Amino acid sequence: MPSRPDRLRRISLTVVFVLGVVPAWLGCGTRYARTTIHDDDAVSIVLRAELRGGEPVERHFRHPATISPIRLAHILSRIDIRTAVDEDGGKRRPAIDTSLIYPLGDLLSQALAKAKSDQEIVVQATRKEKRLGIFQQEYLTSFIAYVGGDDRLVVHLYRIDWPVPKSDNVEIKEPVVGREAMSFRAIPGDAMKSLGHQAVAVEWRDPLFRKASNIRVGPTGKVMRRTILMEAPVEAAEDVPEAPREIIPSDPTALRALAELEEAREQGQITEADYRAKRRAILQGEAP
Repeated sequence: MPSRPDRLRRISLTVVFVLGVVPAWLGCGTRYARTTIHDDDAVSIVLRAELRGGEPVERHFRHPATISPIRLAHILSRIDIRTAVDEDGGKRRPAIDTSLIYPLGDLLSQALAKAKSDQEIVVQATRKEKRLGIFQQEYLTSFIAYVGGDDRLVVHLYRIDWPVPKSDNVEIKEPVVGREAMSFRAIPGDAMKSLGHQAVAVEWRDPLFRKASNIRVGPTGKVMRRTILMEAPVEAAEDVPEAPREIIPSDPTALRALAELEEAREQGQITEADYRAKRRAILQGEAP
């Protein structure tokens, strides 16, 4: 069974070399130069520049850009969509699944720091969901991001939690600005502005994004969305077991270490992976 990156490359008829830049043809014959920043079983991050006459087309993006992973995660958590009425009643829901928010914040921050003024960031991320406790269904979320000349972070949504067909013969194209693959409308949060039906421009420097307001991390480290985003209460799944509760230490030194760790995370001083590892170590008594 081919891995997710292999499937996406085969399905989209695109060849990627991790350590280099290669031209590729996508969509209506547009030629691109692509540099892979990250590619594993869950997430693919690519810097993509349009070519004309063999040379990159200058887009005047404000790249490289330095935006902390935590700030980007908070931004992604505040973008909603409203689906088409004929699909699921036109419900409002998060654009990015909570399980992807912090990993994408980390990787998007790295990509923006490495991008050039002619490169946009192409993001493709999948999550897996068990069915009947045995089978797994992959769901793809993809979008394009860049910091425009007005210093606003622009996010063009393309596919949102789209069920990936199990057949390798189905063509899945990379996201392209201005092209719609699904029927939905982007709903921007505070300090954001709509750009057409499926894109938002974000005032990413706004202090609003320093702290998480629409998401929280539970005792077990699971990222959860606050109910204030929802238009109606979410019904609890009957067959989902409750996660085991963590034992919070009573030792003052450990409690202080946890508090300092949370503060470092809020300020974007550590990555999500470092946060989880250090929190686990403190709870297990392996670190002060």
